[in-house]
Amino acid sequence: MLTQALVSSSEDLNRYLAALDEPDAAYLSIQAELVLRRLGDLDQVEFDMIRQEAIRRPQRWRLPLRGVLSKSGARVTDVQRAVAIMEEIGGAEDIVLLRSIGKKEVDARA
Repeated sequence: MLTQALVSSSEDLNRYLAALDEPDAAYLSIQAELVLRRLGDLDQVEFDMIRQEAIRRPQRWRLPLRGVLSKSGARVTDVQRAVAIMEEIGGAEDIVLLRSIGKKEVDARA
């Protein structure tokens, strides 16, 4: 069901996540790569659910997050939310990546 929700409309995805029981949130980690592609489509409550799952299993989420943050064609909203998660679960090796994203945002505003 999660896979189907991840390829459905934003409304369907948010509805599915809102109905997800806490023990079943572990399935989000199993499909972290797909979940991260939809961060910008999530309502705040559902995004917070994803963030909490990433905090519970940071080792599973770091590599896919690095992929989103390194991808040149990623949607701005996906990157912003990925940054928010990575700031909480990232390791020392992620500081350079986060700084480079911050620098790009500053340069884009200038």
